[in-house]
Amino acid sequence: MRSWAWLCAVLGGSSLRFAAGEDICPVPGVTAAAKLLQRQHAGRPSRQINYGSPGCPCVGFDGLDRQPHASNTSKGQVGNKSELMSLGAHCDNWTRPCKEETCEAWCFVDPCQCNVSNRPSAATERLSWQGHRLHASMETCKTESAKMAPSTGTPTKAANRSVERPSFCDSFDQDQYGNEKCKCVGIEHLQGTVEIQVEGEMVEYPKDVGSHCGKWDDRPSGACGKEDRPSWCGKFWCYVDPCACAISEPPKVSTYFPKGSLGKKPLYYSYETCGSFDTFTFDSRSACVNQETEAKCLALGDDPDDPESRKCAWGGPEIKCLGKELLHLCQVNDKTMEDWTWWSFSRRDVQRGHVGPAALVTGVIYCLVIFLFLMVLRGLA
Repeated sequence: MRSWAWLCAVLGGSSLRFAAGEDICPVPGVTAAAKLLQRQHAGRPSRQINYGSPGCPCVGFDGLDRQPHASNTSKGQVGNKSELMSLGAHCDNWTRPCKEETCEAWCFVDPCQCNVSNRPSAATERLSWQGHRLHASMETCKTESAKMAPSTGTPTKAANRSVERPSFCDSFDQDQYGNEKCKCVGIEHLQGTVEIQVEGEMVEYPKDVGSHCGKWDDRPSGACGKEDRPSWCGKFWCYVDPCACAISEPPKVSTYFPKGSLGKKPLYYSYETCGSFDTFTFDSRSACVNQETEAKCLALGDDPDDPESRKCAWGGPEIKCLGKELLHLCQVNDKTMEDWTWWSFSRRDVQRGHVGPAALVTGVIYCLVIFLFLMVLRGLA
């Protein structure tokens, strides 16, 4: 168990205790050890990453400590260590420097969507996921299927569970964590802050940004710190799993963390799941949903000629342009597709409270149909 001492160094150095009661970090953490672990994972070369078994996927955002335009800072966090944002997001030996394939690996998991052995510990006492305490699992990293099968975000079926489901999984706070059909994702209560480039300026955000419905952009600096700030500054939003978001408005690919991921999928955000109208995306030229032609849609990404590095996918003249995971990876049902088709038709018609021409024409048609129906009824009478 001495390997868990490295986890102590990252999570603040306090004495940690597993559910069984065994002390795993009796000694205060060493700053040098924490920095060594951070360098190890932040600079890790590209390799096949294991995100847990399909029945118990790892949770948390991966790749955030390698962002090209985001810098980490613990400014204002007196007495607290600044934590890795991607800690526990994939299977790895996060608790000590390790280059061996045989090293024991683990990751953070959602106990409500996990059918293999998992448990809470003092290491996750502060951390939560969708309002309940985060768990960790070594078992999910051991299965052969975990090394090969990508997670599509499909919830674990109760029939496949081999562990008892915690009672807190039966309740869900939609006001705090979004529509139940499109839940917020992200680890809450991570210590420290991160600087993100927003409209050309570096703005400081908490490290658990987007983990629940909140006015995350309502900051005292950047565009939202000005007197004539944009309307999206006061809107509620959160990050979501694109493959587990069956609401009428599709989620959009993150611009704050373009290299971040949830499992093997890029980060997506949604205002609509939090009950807000998305004016942020309407102002973004690089958003997939704002591309009106197939050529412009497929041109977004690191290398437009490489299908793997494209950001968007073309869904035809009705759906138009969406994040490629929504069309190529997620198992989207017909009802959601129909909702997205209507959304694509009308999304530009109601901007900032103004009714556009298409919405006006649609309203006139409805009125004419109702008028004719009433005239027929009058004639029959």
